[in-house]
Amino acid sequence: MKKRLDHALPGFILAAALCLAPGARAEDMSPGMMLPALESVWGQSVAAKEINLTLGDAKDHRAVKLEMRLSGEGQALTSHFPPFGWFGEGVMTYPARQFPELRATLDGAPVAIVSRPFVLYDGADITAQVRAARLDPFVVSSSEMPWVDPNPAPTAKAAFTRLQKLGALTTTARLRQFGIVFSEPSPSQWALWSVGRNIKIPLGHGAQEGRTLGLTYTALPAFAITSMDMLEGDFPLARYCLTPEALRHKLTGLEDNGYVLVEGFAIPVGIGRVPAEKLRVTLSPWTPDSVMHFFSGPNMLRIFCGADRQPVITGHEGISHDAATGLDGTAYILIIASMSSSL
Repeated sequence: MKKRLDHALPGFILAAALCLAPGARAEDMSPGMMLPALESVWGQSVAAKEINLTLGDAKDHRAVKLEMRLSGEGQALTSHFPPFGWFGEGVMTYPARQFPELRATLDGAPVAIVSRPFVLYDGADITAQVRAARLDPFVVSSSEMPWVDPNPAPTAKAAFTRLQKLGALTTTARLRQFGIVFSEPSPSQWALWSVGRNIKIPLGHGAQEGRTLGLTYTALPAFAITSMDMLEGDFPLARYCLTPEALRHKLTGLEDNGYVLVEGFAIPVGIGRVPAEKLRVTLSPWTPDSVMHFFSGPNMLRIFCGADRQPVITGHEGISHDAATGLDGTAYILIIASMSSSL
């Protein structure tokens, strides 16, 4: 059955599609995610004294490794991943279980992350109804269509019907109100909800002084743009300790032939949005991967803000340097890659 989309759903983040290599299947390659801030459980006081942040490895320039020296007391850290819905056929997807590559260790030993999805529709929490209907809450992460079998099991039929009445499940005919038109009708139901995830990282009981929490994951850039013009105007260069004049100086000689990709990473380097007392950022030597293999020439700038509030700038070579964080406990790293002449 052939389907046709005349319009995408409202609110798609089209720039994020740049994070998938041309022709890549979402099932084969996770686009990663932006890691939300880590929080102490209410009433506890875990903090980060020192953090070592490494961006990039031999396989993926977006690979993140965080090593956090802890202090204070507490039994766990939490993080709340914002909900997302279906982004459009072949446009963008989240991993099938939203962020499966996130791994945690405590003093080098693996830690089992506790993960619980939550499902929202029209501002209401429908997690219990989706569970009772025996439906996969992450069906909206599909890169195809978020179809649901219209024939639920007998024990799930009542909950399934409630979701239909709410509008969280709908038909192809009703999708016309969203500007989605199909050449042929389908008996399947379309999931219109959004799904997020709450995670908990157990730390054990007692004081956490001197213990090391490790996190590894694949980072989704906060933005990906293809025009140098977008680095002007209101672009927050101060996050990277840059001024417009300094950036123009570094870009002198760049041949503007349109083949440029600018990625900005925002990585949490604190707990409870309180930055660590000390941060060191390591950018691994550049190895072109499946996303950036078109930008494998000598034209590369990677920039972050040093601890002395001066920009730290490198190219393909690796670098390790003490760094500053934003007041919200975030490290900002900018990558500018081009296929034109040397920067």
